[in-house]
Amino acid sequence: MNDYEGNPARRPLGYDELQALFDFLDERVDRVARSGRKGALAAMRDAQMIKTAYAFGLRRNELCRLEIADLRPIARGRVGHLRLCARPLRQGGQRRVPRRRTVLSVPEFDWAIEGLRQWVEEARPY
Repeated sequence: MNDYEGNPARRPLGYDELQALFDFLDERVDRVARSGRKGALAAMRDAQMIKTAYAFGLRRNELCRLEIADLRPIARGRVGHLRLCARPLRQGGQRRVPRRRTVLSVPEFDWAIEGLRQWVEEARPY
């Protein structure tokens, strides 16, 4: 891998750093759940948001507005793509048409799809 020549504070995470971040998020969920205190669902939600944003390449606005109806299944009922709508804010009394885009999943990110399924089926009802 080439060295990053730009501003070191703005470089993307490497594979090892990204794996360490995901491991930390999973450990945090387990630690909060074991403690018996409130916050396990919030920790799980936060971890899944970060993983989903990375796996699907979501923009901040798209992630904040993601809804269950945006998850589209493909064969065998698993999530295959996200139908995203960047709903613009009203500006100066004008309403702009929302921009839509579809983000497909790739086999390398099946772990993110499994995390979404777990969140929707097990955690979100609570």
